[in-house]
Amino acid sequence: MRCATRRRQHQLRTEGLTFSGATIQPSSTVRDLGVILDTELSFGPHVNQLVSRCFHQLRRIKSSVRALPTEAAKTVVNSFVVSRIDYCNSLLAGAPQYQLDRLQAVINTAARLIYGVGKFDRPVSSVDARQRLRSATREDLVISRTATKFGARSFTVAARSEWNRLPLHIRSKPPVNCFKVALKSFLFTTDSS
Repeated sequence: MRCATRRRQHQLRTEGLTFSGATIQPSSTVRDLGVILDTELSFGPHVNQLVSRCFHQLRRIKSSVRALPTEAAKTVVNSFVVSRIDYCNSLLAGAPQYQLDRLQAVINTAARLIYGVGKFDRPVSSVDARQRLRSATREDLVISRTATKFGARSFTVAARSEWNRLPLHIRSKPPVNCFKVALKSFLFTTDSS
């Protein structure tokens, strides 16, 4: 059907149509039930607008999501973002992969927003799906992935890495004074060996 439409596009009138004294100009896109249809049925304009609106909603949600419990954040994101992507998504069957990748990027951003995880962060124990991982049971801190050696030496990365290397019995010392004594003993024994 797309080929037939493309073949006959040259037969369509491109000048305006006059009706009751008003001139109606032809449009390359039309909205039907909230879906933007273009002349080639590529759904490119629809995906563009959908991605733009979803990211706009995510930016609005981001300002208040930290004040919400995780379940409430999921509900808000599902209501304002995921429901938009789900609406009439069967029309996108056969769409080019790059358009589907853009929609997947929206879903990924929404998930990161809900769980407060950065783009390159590793699994954390607070994420329900990751609670069975060894790093989660040890309560390791999330270490951001860096692109350069200089970035790996930054305080936020280096400090978290060093914390994760400490034995669990030292990290679990609740009062600060007990932690300091245990840490000092640990550092002296590891330096001497």
